Amino acid sequence: MTTRPDRAGDAAGVSRRRFLAGAAGALALVGLTACGSGGSGGASASPTAVGGGKRTITTALGPVEIPANPQRVVCVDHYTPGALLDVGVTPVGVADFDTNALLADYVPRLQGLPKVGKSNEAKPEKVAELRPDLVLGTHLAHAPDPNAESYKAFAPTALFAAKTAGDWKDRALQAADAVGRRAEGEKVRQRYEERAAGIKKKYADALARTKWSMVQGGRSGEWALVLPGSWGGVVLVDAGVQFGASSAGQQGTTKNFSVEQMDALADSDVILVRGNSDGSIAAQVKPVLEQPVWQGLRAVKNNRVFPLPYFNTLHYGQAEAMLNKIEDILKQL
Repeated sequence: MTTRPDRAGDAAGVSRRRFLAGAAGALALVGLTACGSGGSGGASASPTAVGGGKRTITTALGPVEIPANPQRVVCVDHYTPGALLDVGVTPVGVADFDTNALLADYVPRLQGLPKVGKSNEAKPEKVAELRPDLVLGTHLAHAPDPNAESYKAFAPTALFAAKTAGDWKDRALQAADAVGRRAEGEKVRQRYEERAAGIKKKYADALARTKWSMVQGGRSGEWALVLPGSWGGVVLVDAGVQFGASSAGQQGTTKNFSVEQMDALADSDVILVRGNSDGSIAAQVKPVLEQPVWQGLRAVKNNRVFPLPYFNTLHYGQAEAMLNKIEDILKQL
């Protein structure tokens, strides 16, 4: 997953007049709801009335006091929606998303929800319209959400730090905890870890005698190795996969090569190419597969090239889907 730099013109999000009007309107709606008579549904009740108290959690931007039982959660990034669905919580609004970046089973459940704008730069007025009692998102130190302070006018805002690609595991648990589902989040994590350990043990022989590489497209005339420390690379590591020499021990998430450098894959017995959520090969990698030198690789000659979805793993549900695919491949080796 590539994060685009923030545009300077987006920093304000909305004009001061529109922002203050939106904030006032949103807060007025919440106030009217809180003053209404009892017996209304959860979406209409006040956050404090339903939540039954507050608690403080740690976030990337410091401690934040949140409802103990939030009812109207808005996700302003593309990480937390999947993590919430993993523990049985559906947000009332989400940032825009690429369907191929989400677990296929979750796409229908999120497509019908109100959208609040781009991931990590949602529109404050769109967030306010949904009357959230909690806003969740991700804090990228190199590209912070320019509207993070604005969300706080409508609801407690918890942004969790993304320090490395593989720490989506920690942030998934933090998101579950924020909505009062930490126990469920722990169970999801345990299920994933047990599944990965089971594959590592069951297919130890096949894993010991094979080297794997993850490949995606790049700029014209280039391709990239996706490395063990990447979002999806950590899932392969957990399953006991050994990476080829050009990937093993490398820092970062990707390493670029020219098409003339396909020999970087020469020792790979299995090549995983970026796939879509439906299992098809992603369009961005197809030019790589059309290179004449590609056809001479050992893995290609042995029919051991497989599309793998969720290279940019966002949550445990996706990671489990990756493990299922990895096991399917191991059965063929």
